[in-house]
Amino acid sequence: MASSKFSRYQMAIFASMYLGYMIYMYDRRSFTYAFPAVIEEGFDKSQLGLIVTSQTTAYAISKFLGGVLSDKVSAKILFSAGLFISGLSVLALPFFNSVAYFSALWFLCGLAQGCGWPACAKILRQVH
Repeated sequence: MASSKFSRYQMAIFASMYLGYMIYMYDRRSFTYAFPAVIEEGFDKSQLGLIVTSQTTAYAISKFLGGVLSDKVSAKILFSAGLFISGLSVLALPFFNSVAYFSALWFLCGLAQGCGWPACAKILRQVH
């Protein structure tokens, strides 16, 4: 007889996915939190728009690629790799001070971000 309660393993997976996706969301929004400081560094709003657009474009592209990749590659590896790459690109931002580098790093972050939800959904579906 199947139990209606979640097992410890299912709860651990759910908590891990929740925490991981929460970090994905924080990474995705972290640059907008830094807008006032970046403007003080001498960037104007059109440059900030270019940087944010690069991430949004990459995110839209990688949403499709992430879904295909999650069917071909282990969803756990894809989720973890996306989270790792996203985190590294966010941590690398303070070491650069040009629109080109910010746009490239934010584009990379967007590509990594798109792998999060498809992999998360596949993992949760497999555990249930």
